Amino acid sequence: MLFPINPVLWANEVYRRDAERLLELVRTRDLGCMAIKAWTKGPWGDRAHTYATWYEPFEDAPTQADVTRFALSQSGVTGLCSAGDTRLLPNILDVAEQFTPMREFEQAAMVKQSAKYEPLFV
Repeated sequence: MLFPINPVLWANEVYRRDAERLLELVRTRDLGCMAIKAWTKGPWGDRAHTYATWYEPFEDAPTQADVTRFALSQSGVTGLCSAGDTRLLPNILDVAEQFTPMREFEQAAMVKQSAKYEPLFV
């Protein structure tokens, strides 16, 4: 399975509910899920594109680390696809290599904080 998982999307109750059901199905069928768009902050809109991605990624290393941990902490997620700009790759690899699961309260805080962004999908 391959679909978008990030805290900005999780802030949308409908998306989150559907995604969690899908992840439950993945676990029940003993499949895996590759998360995509983990670093997505939102659509570019009218802003200049500063990365070779069709969405605006989070740029700062601490937030990139948090969204990486968030995506990998979802039950059923077995991996993630890297962002579409190689400049983002070093931090993504560092965080993935040193991955520690995000606790529930950390995830909840991240989702609450991310509600201020415009989701890429929905």
